[in-house]
Amino acid sequence: MILGVLFPQGHQFTFLVRYLVMIMLFYAFLRIRFNWRVLSKLHFLIAGLNVTLPILLYLLFSQINPTIGLAAFTIGMAPTAAGAPVMAGFLRQDVGFVTLSVILTSPIVALVLPLLLPQIIAVDQPISVLDVLIPVAILVFVPLILGQFIRRRFPTWVPYFFKLGNVPFYLFVTNIYIAAGKATHFIRYEAEAPLLLVGGIAACIGLVCFFLFKSGEAAGRYFDKDQEAGLALGRKNTMFGLWVALTFINPLVALGPIFYIVFQNLYNTWQLWLVNKSLKAKKVAQA
Repeated sequence: MILGVLFPQGHQFTFLVRYLVMIMLFYAFLRIRFNWRVLSKLHFLIAGLNVTLPILLYLLFSQINPTIGLAAFTIGMAPTAAGAPVMAGFLRQDVGFVTLSVILTSPIVALVLPLLLPQIIAVDQPISVLDVLIPVAILVFVPLILGQFIRRRFPTWVPYFFKLGNVPFYLFVTNIYIAAGKATHFIRYEAEAPLLLVGGIAACIGLVCFFLFKSGEAAGRYFDKDQEAGLALGRKNTMFGLWVALTFINPLVALGPIFYIVFQNLYNTWQLWLVNKSLKAKKVAQA
């Protein structure tokens, strides 16, 4: 993230983010035996929160500033990030659970958003469900189908993919660099707004990020899936939110998803630090 701020030239490679996420997902899906039987009430609870909490966030933050309210709504409405299962793997949590959340929230948001957004703001053009659904479906289902096909039909190939090292983690770090570069470039050269408003959007999006992760963790605690539910509700498809803001609202609202990139990666970095600290403590205790 620091490199992205200091050397924002990485924003030129934003087009690669989609493909790097697909490779990371392929590795994540290669590890798991996907099964619809793990679909639970918690998945539907997360999906319900994914479309109701953004409305509450909009009503709350619009009292401060309408643009801030729209920024909070736009990122809050975004479905579970395609990279969330990858993060679940890094955190030693249930990848299959988070994967199902991606598959469930994406079409639900695609169906609800075209109906909901015009009620909040006058949009210049109608929102097509297929325009929302198809890109998300390709992003998730291509690596899912390929990973499960290789796992089931050519299981002896699987170990060779992981002999290359921790490829998903390096791709994840690369995506963070590109995203930080994109955010820095946008704020420096494209965001035409008073500095006070930009700071207000950043502060409120930080609160939104913390609130969504903690709300998911609180909901999941009753199902013994607090970390997984936190990722499902808090780890957002920021590229989706960015697309909605730039296509249907205005570029200033796009600062919401851009700042969210920073905050969700900070939160996940803190989670990774806790996991590594716990693993080191167990190794010391065993020694």
